[in-house]
Amino acid sequence: MKLKAIVSLLLALLSGLSSAAPVDMQQRAQELKDLKWGMFVCWSFSSFSGTEWTPGVKDVSAFKATGCDTDQWARTAKEAGMGYILFLTKHHDGFCLWDTKTTERRVTMAPLGRDVLAQLRESCDKYGIKLGLYFSEGEFKDNKDYHPGGYTAEMKKAQLKELLTGYGPIEYIWFDHAQSDGGLSHALTTEWCKRFQPGCFIGYNHGEASGDIRIGEMGHPSPMSDAAGAGFGSMDAKGRADYLLDEFTYPILPAHEGGAQWFYSLPKHDTLCLPAEKLYADYLGALKFGNIFSIDVGPDYAGRLRDIDVRTLRQVGEMIRHAPASAPPSAPPSKPASATDESIRHVALRFHLVSDMAMEKGGIAMTHWITPEMITKTVLPEVNRIWSPAKVQWTMSGVDAATTRAEGREGVIAYVLQAGRDSEGHGDPERIKKLQSILKLKQEDAQVINLYVIPYLGGTSQGNTTPQQKRVILGEWTDKPSHGKRPPEKCLLVEAGDFKQGSFSRTVAHELGHVLGLKHPLPNTPPLHRLMGGSNPGNALTEEERALAWKTAAGLATPAKRP
Repeated sequence: MKLKAIVSLLLALLSGLSSAAPVDMQQRAQELKDLKWGMFVCWSFSSFSGTEWTPGVKDVSAFKATGCDTDQWARTAKEAGMGYILFLTKHHDGFCLWDTKTTERRVTMAPLGRDVLAQLRESCDKYGIKLGLYFSEGEFKDNKDYHPGGYTAEMKKAQLKELLTGYGPIEYIWFDHAQSDGGLSHALTTEWCKRFQPGCFIGYNHGEASGDIRIGEMGHPSPMSDAAGAGFGSMDAKGRADYLLDEFTYPILPAHEGGAQWFYSLPKHDTLCLPAEKLYADYLGALKFGNIFSIDVGPDYAGRLRDIDVRTLRQVGEMIRHAPASAPPSAPPSKPASATDESIRHVALRFHLVSDMAMEKGGIAMTHWITPEMITKTVLPEVNRIWSPAKVQWTMSGVDAATTRAEGREGVIAYVLQAGRDSEGHGDPERIKKLQSILKLKQEDAQVINLYVIPYLGGTSQGNTTPQQKRVILGEWTDKPSHGKRPPEKCLLVEAGDFKQGSFSRTVAHELGHVLGLKHPLPNTPPLHRLMGGSNPGNALTEEERALAWKTAAGLATPAKRP
């Protein structure tokens, strides 16, 4: 492609002159802020597997795309009032969406047989859209079977050089640290990228702090002084006051059962989409705080955006173009639990997934099945949705594996399996004491609320709390919906609509209410559909409960460090 060659040559010449003409990064920061919001396009093996991560793929034909309509992507971005597209070039599976020379795990070796990134570059130029890149800097451990010698720092450097010298100006690179740094530290990665495009912003979703843009995976609009706006990377973002701008992103798909979240999920989810009103509110919040907002969408099997995503993004575009003069972009509309409200209490959680307990009841073998991905990308957003009216925002300190002490474990399991409730419906308190006696608690962080996830709690319970110790124990299996009349089954992670039988996410939200001092209401206490229980449970919090929870959370809140 002649255009591509010319652009590459110009970039090479400019990079050679960079020492003589340094880039004004403050000016570049303003240029990125002026782009306001963009489309994060995630497309890889996971678009076809129906799972968020897809390790173990040996044959690139697993990328089963029947088409690739990058013009539709860029045209929709333009219609939505967006300034850029952030494109996934490589996920943890190592599959490259450009015509790399570093590996055969690339899209030009798949049935699609075309350089998607090059095609997207042309579409972006056609519609006046800027381009940013997502890049997973590490890969699944089993990828060593596909790369002779494994994925190395030199391979990472070669791939980044290709991306930064072969595809025109790149606004910023969104590095995903989920697997590792790929053998090259973040400081060295940043320096390497700046050699080729000094004006390209570099950011990392977590890990070693480096670069000049704060990345906010599952983040929200916020001032730079509020590290919680960085979402999953909030703990790593603390103490950094020298970022030049900040970004936040989350998927357009709301929480759901099964399938993927950031990629195209499953056909049964084709009618699920966040409302245009929410996206517009966060767009306004981004303008208020000088953020950029990347909304994630996943092209389908044919390489096209879902119809519902296109309609929703066009709606937001109309809202942007027809914003009333009385509501300027710098003043987001007030909402009961707007993430931009500085009075929100941010409280940190750490989940401990107990993997070495197995129980059997009613012929059902109950083992650990909830994953860190489920916690961070499905459970936490739903818990925050439930708690948003109280202006309490739960942040993630981490998810780790936990174990139990072998001594006494079998006796405790036997006790839990037969534990029931008393005549007033209260769970057996001895059960929780016994469970805590075998949990290895040395990893507890006293500054956060610790939640332990085990297979089953017995007695039709799904969760129990020890408020004084800020400790919660949760079950992954339950017989609560049948009142113990049927064998236990896996908990729903979330419910698709109104409360019907309860879910793991609601249980987490309920138990966190106890940590904040809330108690079970008396039977038939209005209003009904209450989070803390009652005759007709649901997710509602009374005004009194909201006030008490917000006040208690003030003593637990993670303070935002000021520059």
